[in-house]
Amino acid sequence: MNLSKITASALRTKLMALLALVFMFTMAACSGGGDEPAPEPKPSPDNTLVTIEGSSITIPEGGSASVVFKVTPTSTTISSNKVKICDASTKKDIPQISYDKSKVASLGSGRYKVTISATTEEEFRANAVVIVSTAEGKTYTSNTFVIRNTVAVSELSSISFLKKHNPQLKSDIVCHFAKESNRFSARIHQIAPTMVDHSKLIATFTTEGGSKVTVNGVEQKSGVTVNDFTEPVTYKFTTDEGEVIEYSVKVTNHFTNLPVVYVDTNTGVYITDDLTSKTQWKSARIQIVGNDEFDGLEPTSLEIRARGNTTLGWPKKAFNMKFEKQAKILGMPKHKRWVMIANYCDATLIRNDVAYYASGLTSLKWAPRGHFVELVYNGEYVGNYYLCEHVRVDKDRVAITETPQGDTSAENTGYLVEYDFHYSSTSKPYWTSYINTQQQTDWNNRGNSSVRYLSKYPDENDLSDAQYNYIKNYIRNFEIEIRDKLTENASTAEKEYKEIIEKYIEPVSFVDYWLVYEVCLNHELMNPGSVFVHKDVEGGVAGGKLIAGPTWDFDYGTFNFDYTDAGWYPVETKKTQLYLKTAIWYKYLFKNAKMKALAKERWATLKPSFETLPDYIRQQGAYLSESANENFNVWLRSSMPNLNYDINVSYEEAIEKMAKVIETRVANMDKAMKAW
Repeated sequence: MNLSKITASALRTKLMALLALVFMFTMAACSGGGDEPAPEPKPSPDNTLVTIEGSSITIPEGGSASVVFKVTPTSTTISSNKVKICDASTKKDIPQISYDKSKVASLGSGRYKVTISATTEEEFRANAVVIVSTAEGKTYTSNTFVIRNTVAVSELSSISFLKKHNPQLKSDIVCHFAKESNRFSARIHQIAPTMVDHSKLIATFTTEGGSKVTVNGVEQKSGVTVNDFTEPVTYKFTTDEGEVIEYSVKVTNHFTNLPVVYVDTNTGVYITDDLTSKTQWKSARIQIVGNDEFDGLEPTSLEIRARGNTTLGWPKKAFNMKFEKQAKILGMPKHKRWVMIANYCDATLIRNDVAYYASGLTSLKWAPRGHFVELVYNGEYVGNYYLCEHVRVDKDRVAITETPQGDTSAENTGYLVEYDFHYSSTSKPYWTSYINTQQQTDWNNRGNSSVRYLSKYPDENDLSDAQYNYIKNYIRNFEIEIRDKLTENASTAEKEYKEIIEKYIEPVSFVDYWLVYEVCLNHELMNPGSVFVHKDVEGGVAGGKLIAGPTWDFDYGTFNFDYTDAGWYPVETKKTQLYLKTAIWYKYLFKNAKMKALAKERWATLKPSFETLPDYIRQQGAYLSESANENFNVWLRSSMPNLNYDINVSYEEAIEKMAKVIETRVANMDKAMKAW
């Protein structure tokens, strides 16, 4: 199926149909491994109820206990193997208990029994809920109850916020209890700019024994008393013996654990059809609702336009953002220009983020900072995005000298240049590369006349003829000299290094830039695509020499051995060798023995830092697990281009595969560097 040719409405129809089938035929319960949250309970048009007998169940040491529930009306028939006991807050399996899913006993008159046992001897208490899937494919949930393996004591045992008492809620919210801190917490899983008013919530609670429950001296009535939950609320529970136990209750209003970004273009059109041009700006408004970690952003005007080359044809659109005034976003330094990266074909969602993290481990001065967010576009949730800094010249980004206003001379400005095979224009600010590797010859055979450089700063609107000719000739002279004058003669290596290499570039930056691409297995250095260099004024940063970077665009064909770069390098070569050492300039730079020695020296220095990448990958995967689930409910993994060879495994497996690839890559690169 070619997603680039499907309209948004058609795509959404297909997605909704697939989701409906999944919901109808997938067992509505906890996942077997506790990884996938169960679906929200369906409404009950026939007034079917599932009610637990009792509010607390204790599993005796070494024994078992029964959960008895009643389904009304009694004529409702359930499938016994589709009855699940889940955590009331997360809808996941409760690891401290086990039960045989196939042995739910009917007691008659609509009553059923599930026998449970403890999987641990450690003391635990869990808020649980029974989820029932009937023979007709309908799903119901019971009231919340407590499961424990110790004798019940007087306590406040559960707190929830029910829709029937809080009409502003879309569904019932059950608090999670943390025994070590005596805290109840809940997240209201709603995604709307007008969030739930925390100042007027009614809690429903259950108690084990005790005489009363108070808040700020006011006695509480379950399902009746209104409280302000803008800040954590302290509930005081008084036991029959007069002891006072304090419980903290915290309610947050997040769709997931990520900030939510709302973008509205006032067209009412879905993002796939609304963002089609990468040249025309579209007026919009943005609002950001932060979580406990970030400040938000009040509704603000801006302009947006689609971005990308290959990715432009995919339904989940990436886009550039241009503010009227500089804006500080999610704690990142102020700027007018930002990017929303879709990561559509990245089953881990984190490839770009990990690459920028890897860049930060090296001498490279800047890589884009970013934060993962949930995006609501024209009122519809469209998935997980990476809101990050755009590659721009600025004191907080690519920190080189900016052009003085009105100055068109070549010497008084810094330059930011992109090297990319996508560019086809022959007019300024483009020019043709003098480097022609085998990979670029292959591109030529496909119809690309040549690989070109583009001046990104100054850009085509500001670039004078003098500036254009200066930076073009500087890079051309660099290419010609390394291509024609560098040799493999060891006796002249020092002289060539000083008189040719150091004449044009800052060598350490070029080596570190190459190492990031080698470790992360980014083939774009061979094409090349999205490859950047920058240069300050003479005597400025790095003495005015070319500096490699920043890193950019790592969302596909990276962090895996399977993507074979159009056949240029087979899998085993990528696993065991330095497969980018002949890419663009490096084919010539590494002829020089001193440059090669510098690469080996930098590897020895940076290897311990690169060895931290697998842990960072796993950490980010855990952080995004809930958001990933929401994202892939919108953009089905089965419809994604399998460019990273990981769409047919779970999110957790895709993350682990990525981490294992880097573990293998770093270990094998170490062998290759030593043997080089």
